[in-house]
Amino acid sequence: RQSQEAVALFGKFQAEEKKLQEVQTFLGTNKVVLPDFLNRIGQSIPAKVSIIAMEYSDAGINLRGSVVGTPEEASGMISVYEKALKAGEEIGQRFNQIALTNLSRDAQNGRLSFEIKLSNVQPKNEAKKR
Repeated sequence: RQSQEAVALFGKFQAEEKKLQEVQTFLGTNKVVLPDFLNRIGQSIPAKVSIIAMEYSDAGINLRGSVVGTPEEASGMISVYEKALKAGEEIGQRFNQIALTNLSRDAQNGRLSFEIKLSNVQPKNEAKKR
């Protein structure tokens, strides 16, 4: 019985190890240090802006969230946030393009939903050298 439990635990360990290796490969390839990136995003978020989801892919990172306020206030806040991301040394220099790609009113909660794409997870200066 203990042998079967040990084999089962080892199988779980191997599955988790594979996930970690995939994350490490992804981060190594794209040169985004996840804790630093999350810290910068967290520090840069304005008071009425919430990040709901963050998706990683080979093409870059998508931030989805919502903003509290009137339509004019909310769209202004998210526009200022997009510009701040572009201008920021840590985030703005890491991506070749940062763009607000979706902005819509969520009828259920009255908030403005947004999506910002941070494309090409390669530092700008390295991309220009090629």
